Amino acid sequence: MQLTGEHWTHIALRRSEIADYYYDILNAIENHDIIYEGNSGAKIAMFPIFFDVLA
Repeated sequence: MQLTGEHWTHIALRRSEIADYYYDILNAIENHDIIYEGNSGAKIAMFPIFFDVLA
C-alpha cells in the first residue's frame, strides 16, 4: 500500500479533521495491523491509534 500526494490531497479535502495527522496515517499504512478490503477493491489499513484520534 502507498499514499501518494494525490491520494492524500483527496483525503485531506474530504476529511479536514485528519489533515494534521499525515505522518500518523502514513505510519499506519506502512506498519498496519490489518488490511480490510473496501469498496471497488480499495485496501484499508488499520492501526489501533486511530480509534483514539478520530473518536
